[in-house]
Amino acid sequence: MSKLKKALIVVDYQYDFVADDGKLTVGTPAQKIEKNIAALAELFDENDIYFTFDNHSEADWESDIYPEPKVFPVHCIKGTKGYTIYGEIKGSQNKINHIEKHAYCPDANKIKELVGRYDQITVVGVVTDICVFQTVIGFFTQAVNQGKKLELIVDSSACASFNPEREKWALDYMKEVMSVNVK
Repeated sequence: MSKLKKALIVVDYQYDFVADDGKLTVGTPAQKIEKNIAALAELFDENDIYFTFDNHSEADWESDIYPEPKVFPVHCIKGTKGYTIYGEIKGSQNKINHIEKHAYCPDANKIKELVGRYDQITVVGVVTDICVFQTVIGFFTQAVNQGKKLELIVDSSACASFNPEREKWALDYMKEVMSVNVK
């Protein structure tokens, strides 16, 4: 029997979303999950820990292509402190496993690659009901379309949101509709 291949996806645990002075901070709830993310990361090989980066430029906020400028203030501009990973988490220096994304979830090619490589994917980070949620939908959809059995786990103790009600809704949806193992 082959060994289960496992990955950890840390979604957008970036300065602008976590630090008190971040441009679009979740604040204390996001800061409180750092230890849980770090402890979870210790259970994975460094090469199997991936970090997504919300990746913007100033020009995005002048464009009518992207929806974010209509909803959120400028944040996570590449090359700024706000773009960087918040805190100390195992694997965060492994730039090979950094996934830049310009939308709420990684692009389909990256998701397809990871679904093909792993049997179990745990997703944590911020914001639970936006980028974490849509990243899980991306993995779920790709696995189903490939006809691949993929165990998806969301550790809610390592996720945070601006809105507790919407967060609960997203966690319930992932559990009830997509059979995600929500811990």
